[in-house]
Amino acid sequence: MKLNLHYQKLTQDQEEELNSVTTSRNWGSHVPSSLVHSTYKKAFNIEVDIDKPIFITEFKNYQGIWLTSLYEESFKNLQGYKGLFELVKKDYEKLTGNPCIIKCNEYPVRDISDLKIPKISYAIQKKEIKNIEDIKDLYKT
Repeated sequence: MKLNLHYQKLTQDQEEELNSVTTSRNWGSHVPSSLVHSTYKKAFNIEVDIDKPIFITEFKNYQGIWLTSLYEESFKNLQGYKGLFELVKKDYEKLTGNPCIIKCNEYPVRDISDLKIPKISYAIQKKEIKNIEDIKDLYKT
């Protein structure tokens, strides 16, 4: 079966939104000391003294404004994901000629064997998995 598929041209706004969604990070939820120390040490070529303890930052509480900022950033990201989702559904409908119907399967507990999916995805990103046969082999184990 040969499909006559054409790439959909994105508008400038769609390209900007796609770029925003794919590069979005919630930087406020990162532990700041790890970012500061790694950047500082790398910039000044400071070696880690393995005879000293490793210090991490642990906050017992957060200011309300910090939490509000995290919420607002997460909400903005969610809106971007929703827009991208709608765009993908429209593309699906154009490509297949069928409506994009998505239904949810609910399960009471996620089984540990389901971790294969993200492990396979990670291995594909790292180019450790080269083809469908590699994926099949992982499911056989």
